[in-house]
Amino acid sequence: AEQRVPGHRDWTDVEVSPDGQTICAVTGAGDLISSYDGGETWYKWTDDFYRFNAVRMTPDASKIFTVGNEQWAGGYGASDTGVWIWTHYWQGSSNIIWDVNKKNTASGECEDVATTPDGVIIAAVSNNIWISRDGGSSWQQDISVGSTKAWRGIAMSSDGSKMVAVASGAKIWMSGDSGDIWEEATSSPSEDWRDVAISSDGSKIIAAGDSLFTSSDGGTTWVQASTVGTRRFFQWRGVAMSSDGTQMAACGYGEIWTSMDTGATWLREANFDTDAYLRGGGEDAGGGPGTWQEDISVGSTKEWSGIAMSDDGSKMVASAYRSKIWISGDTGDIWEEATGTPSEIWLDVAISSDGSKMIAAGDSLFTSSDGGTTWVQASTV
Repeated sequence: AEQRVPGHRDWTDVEVSPDGQTICAVTGAGDLISSYDGGETWYKWTDDFYRFNAVRMTPDASKIFTVGNEQWAGGYGASDTGVWIWTHYWQGSSNIIWDVNKKNTASGECEDVATTPDGVIIAAVSNNIWISRDGGSSWQQDISVGSTKAWRGIAMSSDGSKMVAVASGAKIWMSGDSGDIWEEATSSPSEDWRDVAISSDGSKIIAAGDSLFTSSDGGTTWVQASTVGTRRFFQWRGVAMSSDGTQMAACGYGEIWTSMDTGATWLREANFDTDAYLRGGGEDAGGGPGTWQEDISVGSTKEWSGIAMSDDGSKMVASAYRSKIWISGDTGDIWEEATGTPSEIWLDVAISSDGSKMIAAGDSLFTSSDGGTTWVQASTV
């Protein structure tokens, strides 16, 4: 039934359908909050025995996927982990009825999920990689990796044939046969990977860990973003990519970097502390081919937490801790503060295919239906 969307919650992930009409957010307190009219009306399903870490959906929003784990009362101690597949129908004009199919996987929290547009092929990561090729009816645990890893993220091409997965303290892993066999990307380093994105055709990939690496041949070879360099005392938080893989973006503590040429060159948002270090010739300046330019539109160091872009890469939205939401309408050249958003601890953002609809989750939940010009808090309707 329709309920108030609470203000302060443990938001963990947000998602927007390509047309911007369906918006979903999940929390670590077992909430799935959704809107089917672009953020005008909100519905909530909740069970405090669950923790949700990620949410994805098919483009038509007929299926919603959440991953996480079931918890004991009070949230202490995970008992099992899995993938929830949500379908819904309407009873009357305003009452939503959920049909939930939960698949238990191995022990350990399920961290991320990816799906094809039709929802037939689904991949999830916990302490192993799990694949379904029948919409979630049956699941196969991968045995090709050969060891338990702390998986952090997974992504797949639009047809599901190509997949990429990242873990902490490991190389990047690739599959070119819809998840049947996984192979280690030998040219990638072993590090603390945190996020990954892939183009629609699976040819372009970006992975973020202690450094940024890109591939333009489906994961066969990997190249470090040398103009970005390896950062000391720095963590990348998120990556985003246009559907064709030409435009890329990455964010972390104090910095946003964007590339308009599939990662060949990068542009960095201003970070005054790091700028001084770079001007002094410190090792964090990186090196190698390519050039970088610093953009001064943001004007201060921020702890960036999430970034998203439209399908063509022209519109971007970024979130940060203790800041307003920031918007770019020119492929990241100039960033402007969304004055209609409060300064709070923002955790994640999502955007529709055309960039007109956005959602930001932090201490509260805000949406925009005009490309970030005006923002409205999700509250009682």
